[in-house]
Amino acid sequence: MVVALIASTLLVAGCQNKPDDSTPVTASTTPPAATPTGEEHTPATSGTKPGTSGTKPATSGTQAAIGDGRWPAYVTAVGEGTLTMDLVEFLTGDKAAKEWKNRYPDSGDETPPNDYLIVNDNKKKRTLPLAAKVPVLVTDGGSTADNEVGVAGLKERLEHRLYWLTVKDGKVVKVQEQFLP
Repeated sequence: MVVALIASTLLVAGCQNKPDDSTPVTASTTPPAATPTGEEHTPATSGTKPGTSGTKPATSGTQAAIGDGRWPAYVTAVGEGTLTMDLVEFLTGDKAAKEWKNRYPDSGDETPPNDYLIVNDNKKKRTLPLAAKVPVLVTDGGSTADNEVGVAGLKERLEHRLYWLTVKDGKVVKVQEQFLP
């Protein structure tokens, strides 16, 4: 019985989704910040889910509000050297279809419109510092081409736009709008 308990514990521990070695993790006495999602870890075509590595976003202490990586989010405010964001899940493909069916079982559709689903079950806002120079790339007029608008341009584009935030050393180093049809 003890052997079976140890074996099942090892099996469960081995099945946990852990961040890859390229994701810096900082030792802390507070719980670790959420781990990143996005194309570095999960291709955008398969969907992303914040914090799927078993860690949770930091809620207090001196730790960064979010871990290093690439994150899907709504930018809710841009201040003097800071950015406030609302972390979301950006799901596509099979993951979007599965979540769509779970959330809308009476829908006649098998998949969400345009094959993506944005899930925002947690409305917690996180404020992050901005790096000295942050490229801000947006799509305009239905085009998939990126246009550089800078942080000043981002302030004008906050409503209902999904962005990918790249965080390094606890600072936002790049903001890129997700093209949505």
